[in-house]
Amino acid sequence: MRQTGLGVVVVTYHSGAEAADCAESVLAAAAAAGLAIRLVIVDNASGDDTVDRLRAWASGAAPYTPPPDLPFAPAPLQKPVAFAEGGPDLAPETVGEAPVSLIRSPVNGGFAGGVNIGLAHLARFPEIEHFWVLNPDGVIPPASLPALAARLEGAGRYGLLGGRVVYLERPDVIQIDGGTVNRKTGVTGNVNLGRSASASPPPDPAGMDFVTGASMVASRAFYEAVGPMREDYFLYYEEVDWAMRRGDLPILWCEGFVVYHRGGTAIGSPTTSRVASPFSLYFKHRARLRFMRRFGRGRLIAHAYTLAYAARLLLARRAPVHAMATLRGGLGLAPPAAVASRLGPEAMRIALGEAAAPGGPAQKKSLGRPARLLRLILSAFDPRAWAHLVKIVNYYNYSHVAPLRAIRRGAGVSITPDVNFSNPERIEIGDGVSLGSRCMIWAGPAHGRIRIGRYALFGPEVIVTAAGYRFNDGAPVTKQPMDEADVEIGEDVWLGARVIVLPGARIGAGSVIGAGSVVRGEIPPMSIAVGSPARVVGRREIVAPQP
Repeated sequence: MRQTGLGVVVVTYHSGAEAADCAESVLAAAAAAGLAIRLVIVDNASGDDTVDRLRAWASGAAPYTPPPDLPFAPAPLQKPVAFAEGGPDLAPETVGEAPVSLIRSPVNGGFAGGVNIGLAHLARFPEIEHFWVLNPDGVIPPASLPALAARLEGAGRYGLLGGRVVYLERPDVIQIDGGTVNRKTGVTGNVNLGRSASASPPPDPAGMDFVTGASMVASRAFYEAVGPMREDYFLYYEEVDWAMRRGDLPILWCEGFVVYHRGGTAIGSPTTSRVASPFSLYFKHRARLRFMRRFGRGRLIAHAYTLAYAARLLLARRAPVHAMATLRGGLGLAPPAAVASRLGPEAMRIALGEAAAPGGPAQKKSLGRPARLLRLILSAFDPRAWAHLVKIVNYYNYSHVAPLRAIRRGAGVSITPDVNFSNPERIEIGDGVSLGSRCMIWAGPAHGRIRIGRYALFGPEVIVTAAGYRFNDGAPVTKQPMDEADVEIGEDVWLGARVIVLPGARIGAGSVIGAGSVVRGEIPPMSIAVGSPARVVGRREIVAPQP
């Protein structure tokens, strides 16, 4: 077997059948061409039978049958395939000459987290000079690997290398030859998307910003200079970010290096016949805005794109769930329930931060100015916000504005704009009274009156009511009649914050009621009263001013 210095990383999550197809095609192509490679499969804590399927494939316990829609004849692969299995610390000594390593990650660290585990494993083998990241839902024809090996022999110094990725279900249609990114919106573009694979010439890699993570080769020089992928994207844009940090290491392209990509089998990425899933949309737009914070030229246009994209999903696609996932991802908000339910607690912590995980520390989420502006725009177009505004205006009118015209009040009365009145025709307010913020003055619906003497002072959130529900007639409280009794509050009375005055109470002139007290019955003039119920604890003494 001819050494190629090539190691392959495949990250799986609930994709056992697809990963077996991928590994079969890679190893069969290498065996047919007489090329020695190392393949590491990293399972991202799949909760299904992915690992069992891979074991059965490698051992030959489950006879391999190629997918019926495979657009090429696969080369035969002898079974069993020798492989080593372990955790992220699987050592080269344990692997030995086995061409396949199966690494079980204890958590779902997202695409980048899984890739980084595979890269770190391959980097321990000094003969590996090229790291090929390949999606599990990609398969390669026998001719692709010899083409790649030949290109790598004369590659020289480079950063990343790509080839042609085509749709498996439409083998002559290009999905991507390379990627570009708009620095104002963060939107990525696929070079030669939708064009004929047989009729399209090779692209110029000088015009590319990145290589797709579906099939991407990185040199060891690049890996050692740039380091692993950033894992805070979780899904999408990791390879774009990685490429942006390559410095002067160029991007290369390999003709004949073709991957057939089924696409979106695990996370619901868009295809030629299907809109992206809410899961895919949430993380893609979340990652796009994260990328823009690092590499973009302002973010206002990027947020406007989020709004426009969500509007198109809502109006053209009639997909409100998809639109909401887009908005929440673009605004950096918590994911919708349908998205969060697909992630375990540890994956939530990795994907969204400590505060997102159950039991994680609560942290205040701070939105940037563009996100706040976008939230304001969304509110302006939300009919529910306008309906609620009408309700607020109506409530303010019948609880404050209209009652002021019916209340008998003296001169110099000060009433804050958020005082609430009920049955105002039975409320009397003397001269110079001051009512603090959010006070509630509720006369009875039939005859209970409230009289407030001159120069009385109410602190904030004082409640005075001349009626109360009965509660012992056997019916629900709201169905029982109300008992009413007049309330008398004398002149120069001071009610502290959150005092409650119940029906029938009489507070003598000059009294002071401590904050939070509940008054029922009679308080003599010039008393100081506190508690629930309020009890007299002292007398208010008038001290003449010193000459």
